Amino acid sequence: MSQSDLETTTPATPATANELELQLSILPERNETQWQKVRSHLAVEYSLPLELLEKLHSHSWLYADSEKAVFTGRTLEGEAQFAFVLDERGNFTTTHPLSSEAAFWVATTGEIERAVIACTPIEALSLLLIEQDNSTTAPPTIYLGIERASQLPIQFLQELDSVIIAIAEDSMLARNTSELLPNTELVNPQSSWNDIWIQLIEQEQQTQKQNNQQYKQRIQEIELD
Repeated sequence: MSQSDLETTTPATPATANELELQLSILPERNETQWQKVRSHLAVEYSLPLELLEKLHSHSWLYADSEKAVFTGRTLEGEAQFAFVLDERGNFTTTHPLSSEAAFWVATTGEIERAVIACTPIEALSLLLIEQDNSTTAPPTIYLGIERASQLPIQFLQELDSVIIAIAEDSMLARNTSELLPNTELVNPQSSWNDIWIQLIEQEQQTQKQNNQQYKQRIQEIELD
């Protein structure tokens, strides 16, 4: 699967020195020497494709600090406002959420017609991968990972054709999000979206393995004498 469709978004105006200093102070410090280790952990533990991880890293939407994965929370204009930090146990914490409308997000190319809202960056990326794996006809979509409903760009989302809240419906986050966006579709996952993505990967690998075994068996049955 190609991740070339991920949209590259940059701030509309260059950041001033003061803004850059503020961004540096609210985000964990980058440690490039730890990136390979963090990238490997995300690929192995969550089955996230290396190509996707590198693309996010190249835009500074994902990087390593001391030993943890850092996902940046950004406004729609691309300005980093805070970070989601993923520890080794799989728990997210957030740092200095200054903006009420900044979230971790990625989008496919084209003018956005649809939004899918998830409860963490990992869940948002898993939904992107699931949809890319299952369909080539989805309209241009923005996938958002949030911790609180107040992080959503409500006005922007209200103007879209379709908004899906892909969060467990019995959670406070889903209820709060539904209150802010009442005319939305709620999709209640049976397990985490990342678990579903991992199961899809394992099924595809098993199918591929079986196909290879059948191919080898057919080759063995060919008589050449």
